[in-house]
Amino acid sequence: MYFETEGIVLKRRKITDSDVFMTLFTVKLGKIQVFVKGGNYPKNALSKGTHPFTVADYSLRGSQKYTLAQVEIKNSFYHFREDLRTLSYGSYFVDFVDKSLKEDEHNHGLYTLLLEALRALDRQNLDEVKTYFEVRALKALGISPLLTTCVVCGAKERLEYFSVEEGGVVCAECHESTGKGFKIHPAMVQLMRYILMAPLGEYLEKDINGLLLEKMDIFINNYLMYHLNLAPLKTRKFLKIYD
Repeated sequence: MYFETEGIVLKRRKITDSDVFMTLFTVKLGKIQVFVKGGNYPKNALSKGTHPFTVADYSLRGSQKYTLAQVEIKNSFYHFREDLRTLSYGSYFVDFVDKSLKEDEHNHGLYTLLLEALRALDRQNLDEVKTYFEVRALKALGISPLLTTCVVCGAKERLEYFSVEEGGVVCAECHESTGKGFKIHPAMVQLMRYILMAPLGEYLEKDINGLLLEKMDIFINNYLMYHLNLAPLKTRKFLKIYD
């Protein structure tokens, strides 16, 4: 059985001196593992389609176990390798997606977001791209925080607190009566609301305050770890060397 699908390489691992497995996030099949015979040989025509970040049209053979038969590259993002900072952010994005999805899991929204985020890494402010990617990823994964009404009582006024555990903003009255939530800066809530609505290109035209991005970084990290039950990603920690 043959399948043809566009995909993004999330991870590549050598299994013999000549062969590799790659984790491929595809449009039609979701996240899958693909065997590439001879994929470790640079002169092999299939090898070029096995490197992380690569976007290509893949021809696959098999049903539950897939073997790469043919590849047509759309974008290798090879220039990422020429800049360690860009490479680090790209590595975090594909690592995040890999850790967030189960085998064979489909998520068209997350696929589109990852592709947009990789393309946007040519921009200067990579922290802005990261913040957008993470907030929109929450939406794609179905764990986006409730930002317009209190998660406890549904009130729309005095939304001054946020509960990571409850997954949204908490009004002052509920905070006083239940103790739930911590004080959150209104600008953080406004930024998240904006990101959830705005296209990436429009968002990147904005000048986002650096201190606000730093606060968002801490907040989102805590939210992601709690709701995705993920251990801290080494690729995300590595980004700190650029702060």
